[in-house]
Amino acid sequence: MAKIKSHVLEEMWAKGRKGGKLLIDSGAFSAWAKGGIEIDIDLYIAFIKRYEKEIYAYINLDVIRNPEASWENQLYMEKKGLTPIPVFHKGEDFSWWEKYIERYDYIATGGIAGGIQTGIQQVAKHLDICFDILCDNPDRLPSCRVHGLGVSALRLIFRYPFYSVDFTTWNVTGRLGHIYVPAMENGEYYYTVNPSKIAISNRSPDRKIRNQHYNSMNKYNRLLIRNYVESKGFKLGRSEFFFVNNSYKLKENEVWYTPKEEREKRTRWKVERKLELGVTNSLYARDEINILYFIDLQKNFKKYPWPFKKPKARYMF
Repeated sequence: MAKIKSHVLEEMWAKGRKGGKLLIDSGAFSAWAKGGIEIDIDLYIAFIKRYEKEIYAYINLDVIRNPEASWENQLYMEKKGLTPIPVFHKGEDFSWWEKYIERYDYIATGGIAGGIQTGIQQVAKHLDICFDILCDNPDRLPSCRVHGLGVSALRLIFRYPFYSVDFTTWNVTGRLGHIYVPAMENGEYYYTVNPSKIAISNRSPDRKIRNQHYNSMNKYNRLLIRNYVESKGFKLGRSEFFFVNNSYKLKENEVWYTPKEEREKRTRWKVERKLELGVTNSLYARDEINILYFIDLQKNFKKYPWPFKKPKARYMF
């Protein structure tokens, strides 16, 4: 049985390289989150110059919680002949945001990803101010393009006229055993509201909780989910499970179902034999179907730019 490969990712990468649609981030936030790992700006510049013809745009090597240092890096990269996208972080003085709007036609706002996890209302407060300043004109259209770093919440993507966003949520979602399923109305999928995030993996801890997993849902909902999965060219997948002693050698298409930390305490281990690959037993399949959801979302999204309308009940959804 052939192993599912991430052909969707491979195709996206190939198209991105050929058409120059790749946006590169320096990884400053990840480095900061891991204890302040230092990134060599000259190596970053060398990387960009090596692949510049294949890159659509690239982010400045920003310094978290230090807008002055970020500005120095911006100027340094420009001195080296590059045109990086400047980054304004949540929590910085809005005079930096205004400065970037005046000088650049493509800017980014960051420091949002962690805020979405802890309180989307505070993120909305930040972005309301950003876009209120950005769209301070009669037609309320953005005066420059904005990239949202780590903006994954669809409520935010629907609300603000971002030109582009990036996030790793699609990847994390698949690895946690979930897939996105768009809403349906009159037999058609539509993408103007949040999708359902369905726990579907054989290994999901939610599989025995009523209505929390594909297996515990009613027949009608399972049919809707299965129809969506099959409409995107995937299968649900089929596995069998059995116990073996701890000297057993895994065969092709078999994986340990018993977690590694528990195998050290037991003499009999559970094995999953994958008879047919699909979203229930392949993280690659889940990754790909989740990527396709966002591709479909992009195809069905409203045309950029659109006016930002200041909410009457500010920061509320």
